Amino acid sequence: MKLRCFPFLGAMLLFTGCAKAAPLPADDLAQALAETRASARFDDIVPDSAIQAVLQTEPLCRIGLAAVTQHRAPDGAVCMEFTYALPREALIAQKSALAQYAAEWAGSVSGYTPAQRVLLAHTRLCAVCEYAESGDLIHSAYGALFAGHAVCDGYAEAFLLLCACAGIPCMTVTGTAEGKPHAWNLVQLGGQWYHADCAWDDLRQTHSCFLKNDAFMQRDHTWEKAAVPAADGCRYSYQSIAESLRSAQNAQVCIE
Repeated sequence: MKLRCFPFLGAMLLFTGCAKAAPLPADDLAQALAETRASARFDDIVPDSAIQAVLQTEPLCRIGLAAVTQHRAPDGAVCMEFTYALPREALIAQKSALAQYAAEWAGSVSGYTPAQRVLLAHTRLCAVCEYAESGDLIHSAYGALFAGHAVCDGYAEAFLLLCACAGIPCMTVTGTAEGKPHAWNLVQLGGQWYHADCAWDDLRQTHSCFLKNDAFMQRDHTWEKAAVPAADGCRYSYQSIAESLRSAQNAQVCIE
């Protein structure tokens, strides 16, 4: 599954200097959600799988989104309507702030390898956010990165945003962990997918669910495997990336 940037995020990144090349064209659904529109029109019914794919892979699209409905209009077109949990102006402000935040962070890690950037995204998120089950913003990337509190889906949205801005293919996954509803991420390195559960790791102050394959994760996590790529990566681990990162940072100190 190829990561796509939608126009809103692409425009913000180009404006702030994060993106070095024009983003790939995004579909109309991603654009409508990125712009926090109230509705969008399509020639035919959009399959649930297509809607879910956008929400899983497009940063900021699900920020504040409460519901998506679609119906056939009198002229034959399909009208899709979006319901949001916050006023449009507030959501646009949040998305703008998040894009700026991600652009500045991505710029600060641009000299590292993709694997190192993934670990740095995990480290940044766990440093600025604490797991909390109460609060108005705990289900969003904005809550994780700006309010400093989130539950699992807030962590997953924030990690998706940071990875996307850093040029790392990433998506969100929903399922269960220890029998309770849960959300985390899949991230692609070297053509292979790995699981990354930042909320789980932050709660336990470990990297026990960082860059793990399906066989490891299914010990206590469940998810609809047909809905996401198989995670069979085995090249990268926390230990190997952390060591390479320490070497890179030590080398940079010597140069300076």
